[in-house]
Amino acid sequence: MSTLLNIPVAGFVATTFVMMMIILAKSVGTQTKPLWLTLSHKEFLNSIIDQADAGCAGKNFNTRDAFLDAHNSYNQFGSLDNVDDSKREIVTHFTHEAGDFCYIEDINGASRDYCDETNTQPKKASESF
Repeated sequence: MSTLLNIPVAGFVATTFVMMMIILAKSVGTQTKPLWLTLSHKEFLNSIIDQADAGCAGKNFNTRDAFLDAHNSYNQFGSLDNVDDSKREIVTHFTHEAGDFCYIEDINGASRDYCDETNTQPKKASESF
């Protein structure tokens, strides 16, 4: 049973990912190519996707091409001037948001309503978060 809530698995994955980031940062050195480009290598992304259980929705949903398409839409993601900040941004996304690329939406996200209807600026009735 490998879930994001399984702390040993999540901790192992996060530790492994950070170690990979350190290795990659050393190999990038003073090169001018953006860190996201280094991280977009097929083998690297597949090593993260392979951590997800076969039944994970994102196992076959997330691909290198999808990652690059997303980057092209949000080209500042992982492309900050400071390499350390870029690493933190990417590590945070992969380990927290995507759960080894297992999740494609928030857990129970489709059925949850995170809006405060009493707020002075409430959401539109047609919106959900």
